[in-house]
Amino acid sequence: MRSLKKLLAVLLALTMVLSVMVVPAFAAESLRYEDEAQKLYEMGLFKGKSTTEFVPDLESRLERQDGVALLLRLFCLDKEAEKLSESEAKAILAEKFSDADEVAAWAVKYVAYAVKEGIVQGRPDGKFAPKDSLQGKEYAKMILALLGRYEDSRYQLSLADFAEISGLAEGEASRLDRILIRDDVVGLSFAALTATYADGTSVIAKLAAQDENIKAKAVEFGLIAIAKVTTEIEPITIKVGESVQLPAQVQVEYTDGSVADVAVTWDRSAVKTDVAGEYKAYGTVAGFDGKIEVVITVKPDVLAVEDVTADNLKEVVVVYNQDVSENAEVAKKDNYKLSISKAIESVSVDGNTAVLKVQNEKNDIINQQEATLTISNKILEEEQKFEFTFFDATLPEVVTMEVT
Repeated sequence: MRSLKKLLAVLLALTMVLSVMVVPAFAAESLRYEDEAQKLYEMGLFKGKSTTEFVPDLESRLERQDGVALLLRLFCLDKEAEKLSESEAKAILAEKFSDADEVAAWAVKYVAYAVKEGIVQGRPDGKFAPKDSLQGKEYAKMILALLGRYEDSRYQLSLADFAEISGLAEGEASRLDRILIRDDVVGLSFAALTATYADGTSVIAKLAAQDENIKAKAVEFGLIAIAKVTTEIEPITIKVGESVQLPAQVQVEYTDGSVADVAVTWDRSAVKTDVAGEYKAYGTVAGFDGKIEVVITVKPDVLAVEDVTADNLKEVVVVYNQDVSENAEVAKKDNYKLSISKAIESVSVDGNTAVLKVQNEKNDIINQQEATLTISNKILEEEQKFEFTFFDATLPEVVTMEVT
């Protein structure tokens, strides 16, 4: 008999040792939201057991009063709750719950604030039951109430209703219909960031508007994305041999409606600045799937004429391929010659355009008369001739009319 008792004692001890070894390992393997816990912690929306470092304690079960505190921190309402005076908070709880004195001292203000804001109603028996285990439906119900989306008649469907307006999968909603551990609450909390209030405002957008760190982390974690690039970049024209100056930043609009200037990285590998032609450079912005396209025109460095026209009978317009306002030769009338017996009286230059005033006092240039303009090699690399037509589109004006 003694041998049997010793054997049973050994087996019992062995069982206890194995349970200590196996249970934590099983708990650790069952965790699903360690990454989300880290992200919430970095955004300042979640705390674990430590006030100085990240110790999430995801395996532990939670009481109902824990759930209230976690929810208020998630929505950045914990500081508002702490503004309640001790006496005010206790009065709120005493009026609402028959077991108000069972609420832990550290949780009094949080639970009182949740009652005051309609987030928590308590049990049908008039109790809050602060130390009861937190249920999935209860935490989902509190989130829905805070968002202005809860209906009393749908308590049993709280998880399903929450899944419809958030990033929580339906299957996960069913799985969480149970007593929650901290890991489960992290999953529900992270999903709540993509939910919307009754007025359509997203949770993460509202939180990001209150805190720059939350905004920066939300963008980093993909909770807030770039919706579009709002900067419009005009086509760029350079001369052969010149460098292309592209903007280092562009303005973007995020999915939360905010705007910001962000860095842009340019791929200009297809642009050949040493060869005249039209090219495209493409810009990318971190976190944005689209590309920014810019047309870059590389013009020859050699001065050339792009067009010669005469829209009236007194002026000839010469358009060059570059700014000639500082080119003294372009402004000299002796460097131009017309094939018709008309002299150039003067030349005015503006940007890349030279306007030649033609001597025509007798108005003997005929409308639609063809002519040739010769431009000297003092302006161009070699003397060149350009054909054009005088064309005056001005309609004649009736001065007097006589009936006979």
